[in-house]
Amino acid sequence: MPKMTKEEHIERHKELHKKLGELVADWLGGEPEHFLEDLTVLDLLDWSKQQTVEPENDGTYDWAGSSDDEAESD
Repeated sequence: MPKMTKEEHIERHKELHKKLGELVADWLGGEPEHFLEDLTVLDLLDWSKQQTVEPENDGTYDWAGSSDDEAESD
């Protein structure tokens, strides 16, 4: 990765932090049978990797998590 200024570094981490929040929210939404204290970061990483091979999404949700029905009614 090229050298960054301190300000660029901060902005990059803000972007990564936001994306991590989206990933965790997606993961927790797909794991309703688990309590948060039962899940580990390794579980998150394993789940995230699996989503790159065989996503659990059945096509009823767009990237933001709203259902197709909700998007059509807007």
